[in-house]
Amino acid sequence: MFKLATGYLGISFSDYYEMTPKELTLMFEGYTEKFKNELEMYSIATKVAIINAMKGKKHELFSNSNTNRKIDIEKKKSDLEELKKMFT
Repeated sequence: MFKLATGYLGISFSDYYEMTPKELTLMFEGYTEKFKNELEMYSIATKVAIINAMKGKKHELFSNSNTNRKIDIEKKKSDLEELKKMFT
C-alpha cells in the first residue's frame, strides 16, 4: 500500500503515515476513476481517428492554409450527431 500511495498518488512519506485507511482508499478510488476516464477518452479519440482514416480524410496539424476558411455550423452539428450515433 505504501508503494502505491507514494508512487502512483505521489503522497509524501509523512503524509502517508498521517492519513487514515479510509482517506487512502478514497484517494485510490479517485485515481482509478481518473485513469478510467482518460483511458476512455483515448479510446474514443483513437476510434475517431480510425474512422477518419477509413473515410479518407486527411488532416494537417497546425496548418496555416485553413485560417481564412469559414466554418459551416450546420455541417459541424450534423457531423457531431453522426459521431454520437456511432458511439452510443
